[in-house]
Amino acid sequence: MQRLKKSKSVIEPPKVHKPIIKFTRKGVIMESRTPNARIFYTIDKSIPKTSGTKYKTVLKYKDQDKITYKAVGFRKGFTPSDIAEKTYDKSLYSTKQGRK
Repeated sequence: MQRLKKSKSVIEPPKVHKPIIKFTRKGVIMESRTPNARIFYTIDKSIPKTSGTKYKTVLKYKDQDKITYKAVGFRKGFTPSDIAEKTYDKSLYSTKQGRK
């Protein structure tokens, strides 16, 4: 009689979609395609954590020539998203007219 072997496979939790970072006339918008995901972001090039700054609404542009936004999506029971990164360069964008 053959014995059945126990499977050692582990089902990984689903992963949160990587956040989308957009530069618009109104400011910086961050969104996730994963329902109920919370987005945390940084502007100091560090990796975002849930103990950091939570994205809540459109961010006003900082008075800097270049600024890099990093964002990560989190949701309970899910694996955090990959890091989204986008750099705002004042020479390429105009907050009054949108993209040049």
